[in-house]
Amino acid sequence: MPNYSTGEAAKILNVTVRTIQYYDQRNLVSPSSLTEGGRRMYSENDIMRLKAVCYLRDIGLPIASIQKLIQEEHPENVIGLLIEEQKKELLDEINERQNRLSRLEALERGIRDAGNFSLHSINDIAFRMDNRRKLHKLYIKMLIFALVLEALEWAFVLAGFIKGVWLPIILYLPVLTLGCCLISYYYIKSVQFICPECHAVFTPRKMEMIFARHTLRTRNLTCTHCGHKGFCIEVYKRTEMEDK
Repeated sequence: MPNYSTGEAAKILNVTVRTIQYYDQRNLVSPSSLTEGGRRMYSENDIMRLKAVCYLRDIGLPIASIQKLIQEEHPENVIGLLIEEQKKELLDEINERQNRLSRLEALERGIRDAGNFSLHSINDIAFRMDNRRKLHKLYIKMLIFALVLEALEWAFVLAGFIKGVWLPIILYLPVLTLGCCLISYYYIKSVQFICPECHAVFTPRKMEMIFARHTLRTRNLTCTHCGHKGFCIEVYKRTEMEDK
């Protein structure tokens, strides 16, 4: 059976000599024999094990996990868990990179729309991006809560038509009213507005805010700083911790 030197093994596996030596130092795959001159010689079986180690490293398995696999008496019981752990890490990394890509694309669009670029404009763009993300989360939470209330309402109405029992919907009406009030309260305490005249961020009077004419991103409000009345841009309310 042929034996291979460290250099020959590295050439077969298309890796560096230092890689083979490193795997030897970490007790992943050690040579089966030494020549009289002290040269490390790898057997065919060693080469097969090295190929397996190289493959596991290529798919991202850490050295510690490979060591654990090699030392296991029943590696078939461990490999599945190691694969699942690696899959989770890779998925987390993909999600993180996708998030970074989305932020880069948003920054690119913001810079293009801004026209005159400066370092200060990056802060403005970052604020708008973060604000848009937080408002989106706010809308999603409000929508989910509203859909739950609506679904329960229709369930009780259908029960009334099918079974002729109307007491549940009557009892539910105060709950529905309270739920709508909670949605409004949550929205009011979560947003502020930017005055188009003085550019101040302000919190309007609650009743004016509730009944004001509005679009998807603006409301016709009176600025509490300068008194200007017009369509003001909605922004997510920053907390004291965020301001610090």
